Amino acid sequence: MVISTKHKFVSPKPDGADATIVRATNWNDEHAITMATARLMGRATAGAGAVEEISLSADLAFSGTVLGLSPALSASIAGKVPDTRNVNTSLGIVGGGPLSADLNLSINISTMTIVDGTGFSNVNYVPVWNSVVGNGRIGAANFATVYDLVNKTRTVTAINGLFNGGDLADLKQNITVGMLTPSVLSSGTSSVAPTGSGHAHEINCLNVTSVGAGDMGYGTLGTECLMRYESTGNPAPGTNKSGALLRYSSAGGNAGGGTPPGSWTCHGFAVEGGAVPSTSTVWRRYA
Repeated sequence: MVISTKHKFVSPKPDGADATIVRATNWNDEHAITMATARLMGRATAGAGAVEEISLSADLAFSGTVLGLSPALSASIAGKVPDTRNVNTSLGIVGGGPLSADLNLSINISTMTIVDGTGFSNVNYVPVWNSVVGNGRIGAANFATVYDLVNKTRTVTAINGLFNGGDLADLKQNITVGMLTPSVLSSGTSSVAPTGSGHAHEINCLNVTSVGAGDMGYGTLGTECLMRYESTGNPAPGTNKSGALLRYSSAGGNAGGGTPPGSWTCHGFAVEGGAVPSTSTVWRRYA
């Protein structure tokens, strides 16, 4: 529709010769209406009144003389669907609804019945899935070709030295079996076997005690030697010293047997060396 703005009264008189005054053709001509760029004519103020310029929001724009969505808004909604669109579920799937919020789809296990090829419902078995069947939907199938089964009454028993265990009735619970705290072995223990309250590695004491004293050698861990202390101080029983400060010796204090390796504990009493020859005593290697 062409917009035309004229006076309601149209003058039928011909124009006069004086062009400096309003003539009939001037009165009857279209009015020129001016306004700012990217504006509409209208009235935002409540009530009747003069026409006003209406500004465009950032989401609207002119393409030539056609008003439409701005390029930015058009790009942001391109390829989108309305949030009233629904995701519908069936065949054992739950969690559908409108796209106005995030949806979580899942298999409704509570309504499923696991059936083998003969139609027998195996309610006492826990399925251990090996592969996806078809498009992922679980239906009637042969157990041998779809999954392996474990009877849910099967029990994992923790015997001596272990704890926890249980049956497979709860499909959501993992069974964790652990080792109990080891028992303490002392030098006076002859043999300790695993028990229900703890464990220890059993020791055959006959094999240990059958080793002869001569088989252990001298200067090795656990051996005792007669040695002379070669530094300051008087080591009392229980004093630990480095082998570098000791010398293999005779009962008379003659030290000519060399320096022992490792670390040693005094099992007697020794007087320091120096101007007076030190005495010899028994030392036992602990490291």
